[in-house]
Parts: sequence; C-alpha cells; structure tokens
Amino acid sequence: KARLPVFVSDWIYRFARLFALAEHVLGDKDAAREWLHEKQVGLGGHSPIELIRTESGARQVESLLVRVEHGVLS
Repeated sequence: KARLPVFVSDWIYRFARLFALAEHVLGDKDAAREWLHEKQVGLGGHSPIELIRTESGARQVESLLVRVEHGVLS
C-alpha cells in the first residue's frame, strides 16, 4: 500500500486547515478559494497558496485571516 510522502501530507493538512479558516472568515468556499490565490498586501505581496508550502508561511496566512476576521487589516 503506497503512502504519501510526509511533505505532501503536511501540505494537504495545512491547506485543508487554512481553507476551512478562510471559508469561515470570508463566508463561502468560492471567496476562500479566490482569496487563497490572490496576492495579499498583508503577506508582503505573496498569495496565501504560495506561503502554505511551509509551516511558518502557513502561520503567517493564519495570522492574516485572524486579523481580517477581527477587522484589523494591517
């Protein structure tokens, strides 16, 4: 039985976690999907999908989503 490499499993987990958070914050799946692919000023001009390749990047994306949820867009 074949297993996914650990780095792929980690990426899938980060993506699923952040997609669910983005959907919660933004209100629907389409808005979350778009947001994850758009360059974000709060991420230094990177798109969230670029940054979630690493756990530290995923934390930056999560932090931005929490700020958006609470109305702090800096």
